[in-house]
Amino acid sequence: MTLWDEVSTGLLEPSAVATFTSYPNPASDMAQVQIGMVRDEKVQLRLFDASGKLISERNDLMAAGTNVIQLSVKDLAAGLYQLALSYDGGFKSLKINVIK
Repeated sequence: MTLWDEVSTGLLEPSAVATFTSYPNPASDMAQVQIGMVRDEKVQLRLFDASGKLISERNDLMAAGTNVIQLSVKDLAAGLYQLALSYDGGFKSLKINVIK
């Protein structure tokens, strides 16, 4: 009986996203989302409230290097939000605390 019959011989490709941060955190008016890319990559950013409701969605082609996106939070209710970053072969998320 064979439990494992698959052999991997290649190297894993490094993640396209090196860094994913937001500042200031907590934020009351504007948050800057910084995404450090290893290579050019299509990404999807989605902002969810604490109940999991999708608040905003954005699709972009991010260039290799540091990308900064301004995220307006002034019209959001105070509370915790999750910012999800999806890209080919990966996913990262971070929490953003909105204060008034």
